[in-house]
Amino acid sequence: MCSRTSPSPNPNPSPSPNPNPNQEPLKLSFFLAPHPSDDLPALAAGSNKLSAPKVLRMHKVAAYVANRLPNVDDPAALEQRLELLCNDKLLPMGMSLASVRAFVWKNGAEDVLVHYRRVSESLTS
Repeated sequence: MCSRTSPSPNPNPSPSPNPNPNQEPLKLSFFLAPHPSDDLPALAAGSNKLSAPKVLRMHKVAAYVANRLPNVDDPAALEQRLELLCNDKLLPMGMSLASVRAFVWKNGAEDVLVHYRRVSESLTS
């Protein structure tokens, strides 16, 4: 007689928690600071060094800065008037943190430094 065996509930063994130990981390650390050419205040201690997913876009960073700056009546309006820079290069708001590190920062071992400032009046008119 032929006996039937039931299929095992999970035919594939579970993957290990870290299948590729050489894989790059999914998060990057970075610092936020006011640009020397602007009089915006620095963020409160503890709010200026962040760790975020590599896919984070600069418009989210600008929103974070606008919401964390002291004495801001309308963070949404300020967010629209902020620009972010790295190595004194203007960052597009759609650029990811990973792209900033790879193409603008280019200083592999150190955390990325992103400056924020108000959009220049001459550029907005």
